[in-house]
Amino acid sequence: MASNHNCKNILIIGFGKIGKIKANKWLSRGYNVYVKDLKFSNMKLLNNNSDVLDDLSRHYFTIEICTPTNNHLRALKTVIKKYLYSYISIEKPLCNRLEDLEEIVALLKKQPHLCKNIFVSEQYFYSKILKKLLQLESFSFDQARKITINFSKDRLKDNENGRFLDNGLLGYGIEIPHIIAVISYLGISLEKFKKGIFVNNLYIKDPDRHDYSIEILSSVNQSVIGVISNLGSFAVRDGKIERGDARTVRRVTIDDKTIIFDPHPQLERYKSELVTGTNTFQIHDDMMDTYISLLEGNSIPEGCYINNAIEMTKLLMALYSECNKIYL
Repeated sequence: MASNHNCKNILIIGFGKIGKIKANKWLSRGYNVYVKDLKFSNMKLLNNNSDVLDDLSRHYFTIEICTPTNNHLRALKTVIKKYLYSYISIEKPLCNRLEDLEEIVALLKKQPHLCKNIFVSEQYFYSKILKKLLQLESFSFDQARKITINFSKDRLKDNENGRFLDNGLLGYGIEIPHIIAVISYLGISLEKFKKGIFVNNLYIKDPDRHDYSIEILSSVNQSVIGVISNLGSFAVRDGKIERGDARTVRRVTIDDKTIIFDPHPQLERYKSELVTGTNTFQIHDDMMDTYISLLEGNSIPEGCYINNAIEMTKLLMALYSECNKIYL
């Protein structure tokens, strides 16, 4: 059910780390931010930290689904059935079970108008530094020879402190959705990327602690695309396993061009950097802030909309189901 775009109400469903970050962003823009979470007995209005009625006649500009991935479908169906909204935003990945994906596809076939109102909040589609790269006259994917995308972070402490663990996709549900978004943003066919894969390894040191690394290599046209995602107590670098905690890295290298996303090890928060030859560009790149601005302008990137998110989720599931699991 759709409402007008001018209301100033936001509903956050799921108040974990990402839910809190989004809530603060909306609050800073002057919105009324309502929260539903299992740890609260009632709906809360964060502006004055009060309990409020879950008024089904209340209109929301955006409803943010920030629950663990395996609850996305349930939350989505509830929102569609009960609430009034302009947009529904779902955290990445869209889902982690094939049966959930099939149910979402069936839901959209029955109610195709929802395709214009539902999207997956994949922040790298909002990146200003990626946009800057594509604006360079010297950039052309057709001429690229080697592309390496490394999104890594030691998440073991986060896991131990209660951050969501994806038992459906294991390590593929963490940083790989971001990497797929970057690949898509660069104009690389996801179908060609999948067909060109000749290495797809999930290295597992301790499954109980979710101590993983992922390495993917794909040949697309004349380019070799390398994907690395180190998530725990060891790292894969240049095809070799190294001990020591994975460093926090969000880097894209395309031949002689390098992007380092926030958090940049040498720059202030929300600054990203593009180095190309002798030129260096440093840009304020608060992707979540850009996301809200684009949403307010009804200009969400096409890559985020639900039909594109479905295709990206199909690729994500295929990568996991076809991976070579290597136990260390």
